[in-house]
Amino acid sequence: MKPIKTMIVIANSGTARFLINTGRGKGLLPIGGKTLYAEPPTMYADRAGMVHSRVGPGVSAVEQTNPKSFAEAEFANKISEFLESAFEKGEFKRLVVAAGPHMLGQIRDALSDKVSKVVWAEVDKDLTHLPVEDLPEHLDHVLPV
Repeated sequence: MKPIKTMIVIANSGTARFLINTGRGKGLLPIGGKTLYAEPPTMYADRAGMVHSRVGPGVSAVEQTNPKSFAEAEFANKISEFLESAFEKGEFKRLVVAAGPHMLGQIRDALSDKVSKVVWAEVDKDLTHLPVEDLPEHLDHVLPV
């Protein structure tokens, strides 16, 4: 029987690491040199904008943009594009996503329908600070490593 390859994404708002598990007892193998990094937030404003009414003296405030949320969404899109490409190449059949709750939501929203269907598990923890050797104890409930 051919082993089922599972891609594991370990991400936070600035870094994403990718690992592969090829079955029980095989452990987690980092994908050689594949780590993604987020671009720093670039939308800066010292305060919310104002819009003047075309007629009369009215002034309205414009909603303040959040550069951090925008950067996180862009990074989630970058992660999603990488996963889409890897899935189309047949590099994995199942997906496990481990990220902090907010970033997990961003990644979930960015995934295509095709990749969303192969999500095996989601872990709402930021595990990016851990070395690869320590990851199995945090993922053993979702993956037979």
